[in-house]
Amino acid sequence: MACKTAQPYTLFYMTKLLKLNNSKLRNEEHFQFHSEITEVVEKHDPVALDIDDEHKQHASLLPSALEALLLIRKSATTNQIIDANAKRKGVFRGMVDAVKSALNHFNEDKAAAADRVWVMVNSYGNVTAKGYIEETGAFVKFVQDATTTYAADFALLQLTDWVTELDARNKAFALLMNNRYTESSEKTSLRMKELRPQLDLAYRSLAERIDALVLIKGFVGYETLVHEINARIDKYNNLLAQRKGRHSKNDPTKQDDHPEAN
Repeated sequence: MACKTAQPYTLFYMTKLLKLNNSKLRNEEHFQFHSEITEVVEKHDPVALDIDDEHKQHASLLPSALEALLLIRKSATTNQIIDANAKRKGVFRGMVDAVKSALNHFNEDKAAAADRVWVMVNSYGNVTAKGYIEETGAFVKFVQDATTTYAADFALLQLTDWVTELDARNKAFALLMNNRYTESSEKTSLRMKELRPQLDLAYRSLAERIDALVLIKGFVGYETLVHEINARIDKYNNLLAQRKGRHSKNDPTKQDDHPEAN
């Protein structure tokens, strides 16, 4: 009997929504997270799941958040960001072209090195088609791979300086993105600061409703929804963990990542 009693609680915790410290997300990440949650919920018929009221309240705040975000973007150093992004893409594409050319190198060792690097390059997919955040992260990982696992291959192909240049331009782009807010965006940023807690509160109401229904009705019917939401939460938790790790490495005295300073 004890096992039967414990089973519903075990299933509940298996399908319980994960936690995310939304306040740590930057504005674009914050808006993107809530947009993704809305898309997931709408795909699963919120009316049938008895979460429509909470979903509508949450989704109703997105247009205002998007408006504030777009105004912030307009006040940013847009042209510099576009130019910096184009430069890092250019270095990456040039390097990829060099690797592709080396696949037919007369030197067997260089051809073999090019083949290994080519497989690695293709494992990243179409990096230059990704959004700013994902592209920056992909280039960081690419540079890590190129300077560790595949360092000898890049050296043999005489592409080490390309990797160094990609790293420098990717960091320059990231710095521009981090410093893109100006004094002229202060009022808009204050508006965003008002909207963010409202969005987070609406999301918490939605999440609490889902968890309560799973506990009351059981996980059947909610399992896929919860797993898909948790996949999004995992993605942003990993993003925050990576950022915290980078900050801690640069500043050993820094114990925590700073929330978005808009």
